[in-house]
Amino acid sequence: MEKEQVQGRLGKKIQTLQEKSNGLKQELAAAKTTIAIEAHLKEDQNRVTQQAESRLKKAKDQEVQFRENLQNTHKRLREYKEKAVKATEKRMMKSGFQEAEI
Repeated sequence: MEKEQVQGRLGKKIQTLQEKSNGLKQELAAAKTTIAIEAHLKEDQNRVTQQAESRLKKAKDQEVQFRENLQNTHKRLREYKEKAVKATEKRMMKSGFQEAEI
């Protein structure tokens, strides 16, 4: 009888240990899943951050290019205005001389 009692107790202990082992295996699987998800999220975050930084740099570069183009346009407008003024003065001078000669 003692042998059966010992075997019964051992059986219960083995069953308890197996249940604990299964629980620990489940916790380990959940922890691995959590780690994998966190790693994936970190990769996504890095990718999104890199994309945002790239877009910001592109926008800044475009702003610099726009400013340069704007300055060049203003410069050309001033030059055209100066040429127009000189051409008008020249025409006025010619017409003034022609009127004076007549």
